[in-house]
Amino acid sequence: NIGRFNNAKADERGILRPQAKSHFDLQVTRGTLERALLIMDGLLKAFEVRDWTFEIRSEPKLSMVVRVLEEDIQFSLEESVGAVEHVLTEKDKRARAGGHWVYPPRYDYVPSGKLKLRMYTYYYHGRSSWGDAKIQRVEKSLNRFCSGLVQYAEASKVKRIQDEKDRIYRALEWSARERLRERNEYELKMRAQLA
Repeated sequence: NIGRFNNAKADERGILRPQAKSHFDLQVTRGTLERALLIMDGLLKAFEVRDWTFEIRSEPKLSMVVRVLEEDIQFSLEESVGAVEHVLTEKDKRARAGGHWVYPPRYDYVPSGKLKLRMYTYYYHGRSSWGDAKIQRVEKSLNRFCSGLVQYAEASKVKRIQDEKDRIYRALEWSARERLRERNEYELKMRAQLA
């Protein structure tokens, strides 16, 4: 995966986009790439110790997935990038002064250097991201991130079981209503024949 970022091109925000189809889902700039790769190395080792499987999926879109307690959890490592109003360069100013049309971008993007590990959760109300702060960096949060993965996997399993119970309950309720409707229709037919 490291080599796949060597020839990566940066998008308009400075986020690296490797040319390879399969690579880590790192949304980082060149300045934090090495650090991000070290964090991924630490995570993969933590997953291995816990006997969790890790995979990179490219369909329907690129994603990193770890399997925890038989639950697939998607996550990413991201760098926040700020936007500031674009200031015309001297070249742009000279071109405008010379009567040329200049179409500068509206914003310039500034990498923060701050990284964040994020789980993609959909109904879960617990913690889903661990990022750089004044006193703590992501590297020191890997065990807490792994604990968060376990908590989410447990909550996901409970929700899936509850969803299945709800589905069965709705099916039984529908079946009971259907039997009642059929019995009522039968009663009406019987009464009509007796009349």
